[in-house]
Amino acid sequence: MAEVVHSACDMIFGMTPEVRHGEYVFVTVKDPLQITTLAPDTFATFNEAERVSMLLPIELAVKSNLCTDQSMSCITLNVYSSLEGVG
Repeated sequence: MAEVVHSACDMIFGMTPEVRHGEYVFVTVKDPLQITTLAPDTFATFNEAERVSMLLPIELAVKSNLCTDQSMSCITLNVYSSLEGVG
């Protein structure tokens, strides 16, 4: 296990980017049934007052007839930190 770091500079210096395979799109969905159908395959879900925003694989968006004109890569910045170091 990596060493836990506390300062913001140490956290930034210690980040290791990890690119997820594939292309992703950020979509917004209002239909509760579609949200339920997509949920198991989403990378991230944001519940907002007027809709649900989702980050999902482009193939799933195409299959679901959602907008795919702004596909992107998904990069995770891995970092080990203490809760006191985040903020």
